[in-house]
Amino acid sequence: MDYQALVNSYIYMNSLVTWPNGKSRSMDIDSVSFNGEYIFIRSGKTFWMDKIKISMTEFTLKTLLKELIPTCDIWFIGTDSNTLLDDEDEVWFIPIESAAKIKQDNSSGSIPWVIPRYAMESRTRREFNFYANKMLDVKGNPCSDPKEVALRNFEKSRNGR
Repeated sequence: MDYQALVNSYIYMNSLVTWPNGKSRSMDIDSVSFNGEYIFIRSGKTFWMDKIKISMTEFTLKTLLKELIPTCDIWFIGTDSNTLLDDEDEVWFIPIESAAKIKQDNSSGSIPWVIPRYAMESRTRREFNFYANKMLDVKGNPCSDPKEVALRNFEKSRNGR
């Protein structure tokens, strides 16, 4: 993977639409996977004082996306560091529906949506990968036999793929 190309793309795309003061009016979507009509959107954040913060712009946009596209799941992902890439490293996650139920001080649109670590579930990266692939297989093809999907996923994980 060409990480410098990713950085350059981020800078390029986020500089296309700006406020008069030069700050970007854009946001990026960290990760999207889909199968059939099922879409799985993930937004990654780094923990700060055992919390992740989602801008109100991002939270509002993703809430609208979830309402407009009922066949999508939107999850917020938390990590202690974006360099934790080993299979046994821990991933924290929460679906947007659960995040929306967390009481907030939203008296101002500029206050971010705060999600504490204790409100999130955790798995290893290996387990998260297995679960996400299972969701994509089953939700992306609702006519598939779940036993066949589970067997196929088991065989993939056993063979190290």
